[in-house]
Amino acid sequence: MTILPTKAEIEFLLNMINNHIEHRLSICENYQNIKDLIFITDNETYSIFTTKIDIPEALEGFACNIGKYKFVEKDIESCHIIILNIANMTKAQLSDDEKIAITLHELGHILNEFYNSFELFLSARIDGVETKNIIKPTDFNLECEYYADSFAKKYGLKDSLVSAFDKYTNKIDIKKTKEFNIRKGKLNSTENFDGHIRKL
Repeated sequence: MTILPTKAEIEFLLNMINNHIEHRLSICENYQNIKDLIFITDNETYSIFTTKIDIPEALEGFACNIGKYKFVEKDIESCHIIILNIANMTKAQLSDDEKIAITLHELGHILNEFYNSFELFLSARIDGVETKNIIKPTDFNLECEYYADSFAKKYGLKDSLVSAFDKYTNKIDIKKTKEFNIRKGKLNSTENFDGHIRKL
């Protein structure tokens, strides 16, 4: 089974993961062996997995992630997998740092999650106002991206993530320009995007 990025990059990511959650394990006991619960692969390898979930983003973007995935090949009932679209990364000529930034963004969806469902978010209250009166699913999705982007920023890869955005709109899909410009603005702001670890 192909595991990407390279071994050195994987070691860097695993060290980063373990350092990030070390102080939070008391509330996330199911992550004691986190390196065995987050897997990074590519979309071609994913296509031959026993359990497949239709994810258009895996084909359209640079990467995506699946939570609560039943990994039959590894006999794991529930884990997270990150799927990298190597074809699009190659087409956009991403640098190594840009690939890492994209991967950290996907890890951010797992380790720095906003809310794990729109329905849960709707049930929350912000300043005493029901959120369903002030937010739409598209806004919620963008909010999730801000938190994931922030995770890459924490590890000093904001510029690499921004340049990956630019390469995506220049070489893959110009229609994402507006969204990426909004996300760039958030990356350059001083807003706090501290989330929580996604449950298995």
